[in-house]
Amino acid sequence: MVPAIVAVAASGLDGALSRSVATRAVEQLGILAAASMLGSYSEWLLRTGRGSQDEEVERLRSLTEVNHLLLELHAKAASLPASLS
Repeated sequence: MVPAIVAVAASGLDGALSRSVATRAVEQLGILAAASMLGSYSEWLLRTGRGSQDEEVERLRSLTEVNHLLLELHAKAASLPASLS
């Protein structure tokens, strides 16, 4: 009689343990999925930021070149004896 009671109690405990393990596995899977989505979103934000930063750097280089050319033109115009007409 006692072994039967122990077997029933053990099977009930085993079912509770399995449910607990399954619940824990689902929670861990949810955390893993959330971390994966957060990592993917962070990577997308970094790529977008780097792309716009590269565009801004290229724009700054172009503006620097134009500014340099305008300074050269101003120096040439200032060196001429008469004004340009």
